[in-house]
Amino acid sequence: MPTLPPRPPSAPADAAGGAGAARGPDDDRAAAAARGPDGGRTAAAGSGEAALDAPTLARLRQLDPGDERGFVQRVLQAYARSLERHLQALAEAAAAGDLAAAGEQAHALKSSSASVGALALAAACADLERRARAGDAEVLGAPLRALADEGARVRDAVQAMLRG
Repeated sequence: MPTLPPRPPSAPADAAGGAGAARGPDDDRAAAAARGPDGGRTAAAGSGEAALDAPTLARLRQLDPGDERGFVQRVLQAYARSLERHLQALAEAAAAGDLAAAGEQAHALKSSSASVGALALAAACADLERRARAGDAEVLGAPLRALADEGARVRDAVQAMLRG
């Protein structure tokens, strides 16, 4: 797992995004994907909420009925490799104080995370991307650490599925 700067003792686990930041359709889709039927956010890491959304995984399985081609397995293997690369790049961007690189990595990770059912991670990516584009350097602290924590939780869930 990539190493991130330590969390300051007084830092909140996450902070709200800046007002007036530009939002794109990908941000809206990722945020909507992370909301449940009641419009609330998917629970955060450690809340007991599954790291991967079961209905999303079921839709992936429908693309290969009977698992004849091992489609879901191949998708999850590719995602696991991609997740590690993006988390490492995010850690490097944080260490360098590079908002643009952090935003680019979050953007790249957002859609693939949503497509495998990592909805809380996709929402965290959308938030980090939006805040990085708005020039909010605080996003490289607690919000990025929270994203990395959720990324680790997703990685563990994907690895468990691949083993099982």
